[in-house]
Amino acid sequence: MKRSIWFYLMTASFAATLFIGAFSFLPVTVQADKADAAAKEAEAAMKEAEALAEKCKELQDAAQKAEDDAKKAEDDAKEAKKAADDEMPKAGAKKTAADEAADAAAEAADAAGDAADDAWDKSEKGAADKEKKAGQKEAASDKADKTAAKEDEKIPDGLVQAKKQDAREKRKAARAARRKARKARRDANQKCDEAKAAFANAKKLIALADSELLAKTTRGGKDDSGVGDRVKGLKKRLKNLEDAGGSGDDTKQKTVNPPGPEQTTTKTDNGLQKATFDTSAGRVTVNLPDDLTARDTISGTVVAEPSE
Repeated sequence: MKRSIWFYLMTASFAATLFIGAFSFLPVTVQADKADAAAKEAEAAMKEAEALAEKCKELQDAAQKAEDDAKKAEDDAKEAKKAADDEMPKAGAKKTAADEAADAAAEAADAAGDAADDAWDKSEKGAADKEKKAGQKEAASDKADKTAAKEDEKIPDGLVQAKKQDAREKRKAARAARRKARKARRDANQKCDEAKAAFANAKKLIALADSELLAKTTRGGKDDSGVGDRVKGLKKRLKNLEDAGGSGDDTKQKTVNPPGPEQTTTKTDNGLQKATFDTSAGRVTVNLPDDLTARDTISGTVVAEPSE
């Protein structure tokens, strides 16, 4: 009987040892799973950041093209108006009351369109109402243009009629191009803001995966899922994305005025020719020998001081 009791006690003790031993590995296993899960989440975030950065760049290019098109449309409208104004006196024609009304309606449509775009840019609550008003002013301008065109039929000179109509059409086209450009820039900025947020999220998740891996290995776990190499690759992709402007810091349009004559200074001192260029982006100083001649191989220094 005593032997049986001893046997059962030994068996129970052995089983308990196995049970405790098995669970002693659980923290490492769970930690390993957390590291792998964190790496997978970081990989998904990195993929999203790269996709949004690419879309941001695509929309930026589209916005730039739209702005170039708008500038051309404005120039075309000005030229067409001048051509019409120059032709009218030749035919003995004068500006009519209908012309004045059409001009006023066009100016009102321009102002309403700009007000709507300003509201959309600022995400104002009343943007939709201002857009509706812009549509109404656009319709009123179209109606006034038609009235003016009807009045132009009384002018005997067909060339004057054609030039006045061309001016009206190009004025309308310029307004549409300007509004299209502003929407394109707005869409680009919104997508670039999303890209910036995605970049920050990817950066945070990569750091988390790195932290989880460190915690796992500190507890004696092995990197069976290759989290270390994966995180290393993610960091490289993150750096490449940042260098390409995908972090969002340089995504929005910036204008740097080139240095003009009044912003440039030069002086010679102690055998050096020193030129300083002050721009809105900062100051650039170039130091070169003061005895340069054609075909010389030169060396010098360039010092850049970004503005704050």
